[in-house]
Amino acid sequence: MDRRTFLTTGVVATAAVAGGTSAQAQPAGPAPEGSHRLRMATIWRDDVEGPADQAGRFAASVSAALGPKVAISVSFDDDALKSFGAGAFGGGQADLLHVSGGWLSSAFGAEHAYFTGLPLGGASPRDLTQSWLQAGGGQDLWDAFSATLGFKPLLVGHLGARPMLWSRRPIATPGDLTGLKVHAEGLAGDILTGLGARRIAMSDTRVATALADGDLDAALVGGALTAAASGVPKVAPHALEIDLDPAGPALVVAIRLAAWHGLGSQGQAVLTALACEAYARGVAETRATEPLIRKSLSDWRGVAIRPAPPVLTEAVHRVRDGVIAGLAASSPLAARLDRSLMAFAAFSADDHRPIG
Repeated sequence: MDRRTFLTTGVVATAAVAGGTSAQAQPAGPAPEGSHRLRMATIWRDDVEGPADQAGRFAASVSAALGPKVAISVSFDDDALKSFGAGAFGGGQADLLHVSGGWLSSAFGAEHAYFTGLPLGGASPRDLTQSWLQAGGGQDLWDAFSATLGFKPLLVGHLGARPMLWSRRPIATPGDLTGLKVHAEGLAGDILTGLGARRIAMSDTRVATALADGDLDAALVGGALTAAASGVPKVAPHALEIDLDPAGPALVVAIRLAAWHGLGSQGQAVLTALACEAYARGVAETRATEPLIRKSLSDWRGVAIRPAPPVLTEAVHRVRDGVIAGLAASSPLAARLDRSLMAFAAFSADDHRPIG
């Protein structure tokens, strides 16, 4: 759905509560002498409310804060990124990647899930992850791991905690998931696979079409704003509140190390501060709009939003525990990250283990 059309409908008059639409980054003009021209590639189409807006807004804020020393151009729904995946980054086709945490884990290693949000229990696993990164040594661990892969990582946005599973038909029992064609990134997809679903990998921007064509039966596509703007509720009107991804999908910017070092210490500090601001704003926007959009979808669009029945919730929790344990045992690095995050969680006010 075109963003302008979407914003004029009743469903997202609610988006104005969070500050309305954000400014998109404009194509960069000729770079002044001595400046850095950086290209940021994204996996998003420039017509999906949420991730595309957050990508454009971040690029615009960096260019405004560091200009004329730094100019960032944004390539939405980037062909090189789709064709080469992580190779588009390592091969120098892009200086920055603006992607989801699930995409990062698929491209660069499942261990990135620790930094972008494990499917933990507790009231606010999203806040736990951010606190660990900022105050518990998590960012240092992430930097060291990602440096071996050639980039500097930062959280730069969020699409909403506890996203719903959208389906063409109601889902009420674990058996309803057996053989179902589903799309879900990261560990949420692993959980669904463990419950008997058939995982289908594709770009989030193709999900609504795939659901309409019957190539998908269900999908997890971020918060209510992103799902509604991408047209998913029209073709999959059954929304299940289920803890497949309690922390919700985080957005990440990965900066090629050569570009990162070229910014100098001042530029690095500014970009880091802007990433923190972008993440906080993304969280605030989803918190403000989520209840209103859910009500709008239910009242005006006839979407059936239902909590998962206890039998399904128990099955998800059981498989989710196994998925996390399997990740922790998958490599020495994963084991170290698991120990660090769980030790930090033990000192928080929230009880994140055991799950269920």
